[in-house]
Amino acid sequence: MRITNNMISQGVLDNLQRNFGFVSTLEEVLSSGRQFRFPEDNPIAYVESLNLRQELNENRRFVRNINIGETNLQLSETTLGLVNDRLQRVRTLALQAANSSLSTEAIEGISLEINQAFQDIVQLANSNFEGRYIFGGDKTLRTPFEFIGDSEVAEGVVYRGDFGPRLSEISQNEFLAMNLTGIESFFTSLNEITSSVAVTPDVLLAPQLAGVDPPLAAAAGTFTVDGVSIAFDPATDTLASLRDAINRSVTTADARVTSDGRLVIRSLTSNDVELANGTSNILETLDMFHRIEGGAIGAGITPATTLAALGITGDALSISVGEDVYQIDLAGAVDVQGVIDAVAASGAPIEVFVNGAGTGLTFSATESVDSLEITSLRKIFGSTAFAPGAIGLGTTLASLGITTGTLDISNDGVVTSIDLSGAATVGDVIEAINTQVNGVTATINADGTSIDLESASFTASLSAADAGGANIAAVLGFAQTRSSDNAADFDVATPGEVDEVASENVFLTLMRLRTALESGTVNSETLSSIITEIDRDLGRVLTNRSTVGARINRLESTRDRFDAFSIYLTQLLSENEDADLAETATALATQQAVLEAALNAGARMLQPSLLDFLT
Repeated sequence: MRITNNMISQGVLDNLQRNFGFVSTLEEVLSSGRQFRFPEDNPIAYVESLNLRQELNENRRFVRNINIGETNLQLSETTLGLVNDRLQRVRTLALQAANSSLSTEAIEGISLEINQAFQDIVQLANSNFEGRYIFGGDKTLRTPFEFIGDSEVAEGVVYRGDFGPRLSEISQNEFLAMNLTGIESFFTSLNEITSSVAVTPDVLLAPQLAGVDPPLAAAAGTFTVDGVSIAFDPATDTLASLRDAINRSVTTADARVTSDGRLVIRSLTSNDVELANGTSNILETLDMFHRIEGGAIGAGITPATTLAALGITGDALSISVGEDVYQIDLAGAVDVQGVIDAVAASGAPIEVFVNGAGTGLTFSATESVDSLEITSLRKIFGSTAFAPGAIGLGTTLASLGITTGTLDISNDGVVTSIDLSGAATVGDVIEAINTQVNGVTATINADGTSIDLESASFTASLSAADAGGANIAAVLGFAQTRSSDNAADFDVATPGEVDEVASENVFLTLMRLRTALESGTVNSETLSSIITEIDRDLGRVLTNRSTVGARINRLESTRDRFDAFSIYLTQLLSENEDADLAETATALATQQAVLEAALNAGARMLQPSLLDFLT
């Protein structure tokens, strides 16, 4: 093979170029400290570096989430600690108030401090960090708790946050709530009322209610939720549209439908949700109010059915609706309609109707109340033709046309004869009865038209009759006999029930305590009950602090794991990418020597020719 000058020249130049490339590469490695820059430099190592860097970035993201979450949780724990301090102070004040020797001024002072503690706890519940409220759930930009009414004498608070936890990813597919919602922090339970009647949510209500046993009749019109009027027509609306109507109009409660087709209305305030009939009785029909289903007392009962046909003598009932008590005089009732009318005339928020089976009576509240109970009442309601307010303690008997004499009162099988020949006023008659007849209390009725007699016993009858020429009982209208147990007669002695969750929260406890102290009279039993509620609230705060502490510990443990893992990943990345500087410097020196030798050899072999000078 013939070797030409051009072939020698080209070979020398190629070798020089390759040597220059080696030197350039080694200088790049030495100056950057990395073994490669581009995928083609080392494809396998390059891919490994990408994976390691991705792992490091993921770790940094998780650590950043952990740091933010830990800050939020630490603020929550600190705030709950301050709430605990306020509640401890409130408990101390409540114990002091239970001391009957305190003056009225001291009680007023305690009441003012309790109210201030209430204000402070609401302010703590609205704590924020960098403009974001820590107890508002996902609604971090809106004040979570707002006063109902004047903040100085607030009637409660309403929660404007949501119920969802703010989840943050602290590890691959591992999420942790970085907050406690306002409900979790300050409420043991929200008041919630659930209908007992279940229907298909998207089907018109009227035919569904008519198809149950016994049939239910819901009227079109309006009802109220927390005082907000809502229109409804069962002929054109469904349970789902009823839910939506409530949620559109009411901001202090929300409604939902359960999987089995029952309506649930939940309070978003520290107080119970307030439901009431209007012209529509749909909420009552769905059985969202307390009601007492009377037992079977006959067959085919209608409003016109006489009490005598049922073997019942009209006497009296006491209906307790929450904290209010209504006494119903049934002596004038001759039929079921008379009972219905007497209850309606009492002003009690109660509706009485014949049940669907026509076998008994149902007593249903027409608004949401804490409790409903019906008991018999052994009481004679005096009634006369006197105008309201005509009878007072100082009213003379002579002015009423009363002839004095003897009054016989029978109670619990004992007859007491009272000599009223010396009595001059209505007050004298009342005093004589109250001091001489055991177990009987005489009072002027609410209308001021007569005297009422009430017995503390139900074992026997209560009656009053004139004797010795007197007409006191006759004129004042209490010459009657009461002996029936109407609660048992109508079979309504069992307390009414409703599917309801009671409201329990720190704000309600403080308001109850404030109200108890503002009444001017300290009831030790009431205060004892409230102190028990304070202990419950303190337990709730303690549980929440423990929950927050456990989450903080978990975050710290996870962060420590990531810190150690990051060090390990960094070491692997360094081993994969970083150049051995000593080895690289040696290789560079060697390659530079090779390059210089190549240059010298090339210079000797590539001598200039005549052509070089001519060009």
